[in-house]
Amino acid sequence: MLLALLAVAALVDWVPVRWISSDPASLDLLRGTRFNCVLLEPAQWDPDFLAAARQRGIAAAGVLSPGGGAARQAARAAELKLDALVLEGAPPVASSLPVIELLSRRDLERAPAEGVTGTWQGVWPGINPREEDNAALAGPTSAPWLDTNSGVLRYLRSRTRARLWIANRPPAGRAYPVVRYLQAMADAALAGARWVVALDQDFTRRLGAREARALKEWGEICSFADFLERQAAWRGWPSYGLLGLAQDPAQGAFVSGGVLDMLAVQHLPVRPVTAENAAGLRVLVNLTGKPVEAPVRVAPDPGWSFPMESPEAIAIRQADLPKLEHLWKRVSESTGRRNFGIRLFNGASLLSHPMAAPDGKRLAIPIVNYTGYPAEAVTVHLLGEWRKARLLAPGREPRELTLYPAREGSGLEIASLEVMAVVEVE
Repeated sequence: MLLALLAVAALVDWVPVRWISSDPASLDLLRGTRFNCVLLEPAQWDPDFLAAARQRGIAAAGVLSPGGGAARQAARAAELKLDALVLEGAPPVASSLPVIELLSRRDLERAPAEGVTGTWQGVWPGINPREEDNAALAGPTSAPWLDTNSGVLRYLRSRTRARLWIANRPPAGRAYPVVRYLQAMADAALAGARWVVALDQDFTRRLGAREARALKEWGEICSFADFLERQAAWRGWPSYGLLGLAQDPAQGAFVSGGVLDMLAVQHLPVRPVTAENAAGLRVLVNLTGKPVEAPVRVAPDPGWSFPMESPEAIAIRQADLPKLEHLWKRVSESTGRRNFGIRLFNGASLLSHPMAAPDGKRLAIPIVNYTGYPAEAVTVHLLGEWRKARLLAPGREPRELTLYPAREGSGLEIASLEVMAVVEVE
C-alpha cells in the first residue's frame, strides 16, 4: 500500500512525452532532458524497451483508448510492470497500476481533486488561418483569433488541485515548424499545466533517423521544457486580478474560444470565481445567474448559454460569435480603460495570465507569443507600486527590468519576446 501511495505521489512530477519508438536505443534522445515519462501505445509495450526505460529511471505509461479492449490491455500492462495507465477516453478499468484518466471536455466536471488529470481534447495553439483562403480570423473584440486551450485549463485549475495535463496531438497530415511545438507547451504552461509533447509524423520520422535538423529542433523542445520546469514555484498560485468571471460548463467553461479566452485576449486579468472566492473584485461577469457579490456586475441576456453541441465540438462555432460580441460590448462598457491588475500594450498576439503568491507580495506574469516572430516593445502597466522586476526567458539569463511610475501604478518595458517569457515582480 505504501509503495502504491508513493507511486501516485510521483505522478505529479512526471514530464510526459508521447514516445516515437519501442527501440531501446531511442531512449538516448531523453538523456539529460526533463522528460521522465514516456506514453506508449500497446504496440510499443516491448519488454526490452521497458527494461531499458526502468534502468534509466524513465516512467513508462501505457495508453488505453476506446475500443482497444481496455480490461485485457490493463491486465497485460500489469504483467509487464508498466508504471501507470493513461486512459484517453477508455472506460475505467480495475488495475493494480496507478491510473491517470484524461477526460473528454464534456467529462471534465468529474476531474479528481488530487493526483494528475486533464484532457486529450484540445485545439492546436496558435494563429491558425482559415483553410479556404489562408486568412487569419478576427474575434469579437477585433483582436486576432488565437486558438488556445489556456482558458479551459485555467477554469479547470480553479476547480481542482490536481496536476493538469493536456494531451492533444498536432493535426494530422501536416508537418509543423518547431515554434508550433514550443507554442503548444507554452499555451499549457500559461495555465500551470503540462502539454504531453507529441510530434507530427514527419518530425517523428526525421528524429528517428537522427537527421541533423530534427536533432536540433528536438534540442530546442528539450531546452524549452527545462525552462518551464524551472518555473514550478508559481504554477500553483491563484489567478490575480480585479475582474472576475463566474461560469459553469453550461456557459462554455470547457469550450475553447469562450468568454474567458475572449477577455484574456484583451489583456484583462480575469480570474474564474465562485461565491466563495470573489472577494476584492471591481467587476464581475456573472454567466451563471447565481448570486455572487461584486460592486459592478455584468450579465448576459436571459437564457444565454454555450452548450457543447457534440463530444467533438470543443471550440465555439463561427455562428456563436455574435453572442460573444454582444457580451463583450457590455463588458467593455463596464471595464473601460481601467487597470484591473495589469495591462499589456503592443501585444495583439500575446496572452498573459498574472498569478499572485499567497502572501500577495509577488506576482508571476507568464506571457506567450502566438506568432512565429518576436513581439517587440511590449509595455506592461501594473496596478500599484512595485519595487523590483525581472524577466525570465528560455535560453537567456534572468534580467532585471526597470520599473517607472505609470498611471495607477508601475510600468516596465520588454524589448523583445519570442515564444514565452515570465515577468516576476515584488
